[in-house]
Amino acid sequence: MNKFAGLTCAAAAVGATYLIWSQAPRPQRSFKMPDATALVKAFPGNSRDILEHSQQFFLISVNPQMVFDPDAQDLFHGFHVIGKTLVTDPVARAGLIAALYDSMATSQGAAACFNPRHGIRAMRNGRVVDIAICFHCGQIQVYADGKQGSGDAAKATQPYFDAALQRAGVPLAPS
Repeated sequence: MNKFAGLTCAAAAVGATYLIWSQAPRPQRSFKMPDATALVKAFPGNSRDILEHSQQFFLISVNPQMVFDPDAQDLFHGFHVIGKTLVTDPVARAGLIAALYDSMATSQGAAACFNPRHGIRAMRNGRVVDIAICFHCGQIQVYADGKQGSGDAAKATQPYFDAALQRAGVPLAPS
């Protein structure tokens, strides 16, 4: 194969990847923003700023069964990590943050359980914000700088998170 043919194949693969990503399902409604009180309760300190301006942003799929083994590896706040993806596309990242905020704004309350299947890890200048999300129970837990915040989460935006994980080839948690 000559160099031109190899470059043509590579360009076609990149184009096909972009076409698949650009044709992926996107939310068909506008997102809402939670009120200031809900944001302050959920995001301790300046954790929201770290989330919104992160240098690295991971979307995580977790098993909702709490792990009590102190020697267990690959845990996200007590839950086994099934898989994760680094979200580098700024539009996709902004969409996930908007979906998270919309979930908080449109929630009708939360159940007493907490069995997260989704997570976000955002990092900026050595600081980390982790968000464990349980759409089933309608809750989020935010961890930053040794502090914890919490908020409600509506199930309506779960398909947006599921689709982003599936597009990246990350398995979803069991239902």
